[in-house]
Amino acid sequence: MSSEHRLLTPSQTSALKKTAAAAAVLFAIGARLSPERAGAGLLLANFYFVSLALAALVFVAIQNLSAAGWPVVFRRVPEAMTAYLPAGAAATAAIALGARFVYPWALPGAAEALGGKAAYLNAGMFALRAAICWAVWLFFARRLVGLSRGQDLGGADGGVRLAAVASAAFVVAFAPTFTVSSVDWLMSLEPKWSSTLYPWYVFAGAFEGGLAALTVLVILLRRRGLFAKLNENHLHDLGKYVFAFSCFWAYLWFCQYLLIWYSNIPDETTHFVLRMTPGWLPLFCLNPVVNFVLPFGLLLSAKRKRNERALLLGAAVVLAGRALDLYMLIMPGTMGARPGLGLAEPAAFVALGAVFVLLFDRSFASAAPEPVRDPYLDESRHFEGV
Repeated sequence: MSSEHRLLTPSQTSALKKTAAAAAVLFAIGARLSPERAGAGLLLANFYFVSLALAALVFVAIQNLSAAGWPVVFRRVPEAMTAYLPAGAAATAAIALGARFVYPWALPGAAEALGGKAAYLNAGMFALRAAICWAVWLFFARRLVGLSRGQDLGGADGGVRLAAVASAAFVVAFAPTFTVSSVDWLMSLEPKWSSTLYPWYVFAGAFEGGLAALTVLVILLRRRGLFAKLNENHLHDLGKYVFAFSCFWAYLWFCQYLLIWYSNIPDETTHFVLRMTPGWLPLFCLNPVVNFVLPFGLLLSAKRKRNERALLLGAAVVLAGRALDLYMLIMPGTMGARPGLGLAEPAAFVALGAVFVLLFDRSFASAAPEPVRDPYLDESRHFEGV
């Protein structure tokens, strides 16, 4: 595939590979100095980019199920975002191997304090559940992307029908696997605390971030000269998606906080009590501002959703907000009373971020930028919005 069909130029690709290698070295040094911070930093970075890839796969499945024509012209973008999933599985395996540095329940002697939860929160069951989740996600990612790219070889109508069936199966399988992973990988950082809204909250943030990443990548590729038929109506619908899930995330953030505050049960309040201590309170208050207030102001207007520059800014703010939200979910239980940033955390984020972009670029370049035989392609190229 020619360089015109890529996000990165050859020099940018080379620079990003060097950046990833340098960041990996810095992470290794940081892990030597503080394995606990390194483990938490790797968890944060990996969950962030896994969320983007999974959200892209969910987006593809939703469009397949609804027989939506409008996103077909840029569908290869969310498909290419799923290329990070095998790397995410490898990083999850590394986290599972070093679980004692991240999760309190993995420490020697922790089973007695956990009581009945010890049958669920232990290294063996953690690894088994993670393996099942990853097997499901990787299977469906390969299946849905393979069906889409198989359309280029012929049999478009059959491909559409098979994609709808596979998407239905994926959505059914995704709900329990993502619920389990959000509980295992994030909520179990504080094993004595629980919230029935937590998986919904994590999904809302993950899908919001994935939509924002999709929007950014579509705009950047458009600026590279691709998607000549992509118009302001496509941008408007992407903006509506980002705006809607920013509001949904804020709704769940407020509901979870309000219900726990109102009931005032000691075992439930520990999560927020820690995050409202003087050290964490500024970041706790900043979180809804970056994830909701700013995107709400930037994307409320239909005119701004149709404006490439304004939409790009709004999506970038959301992506920054997703990093802050995950930081607030993961780090207080790891670092205690005060926030901080060591060497390993930013190094892990930069390394995996570079891997995400490199894998996306390679995957996107491996197929035609548009599914040329999709029966809805013409509808997408002439999309007029609603």
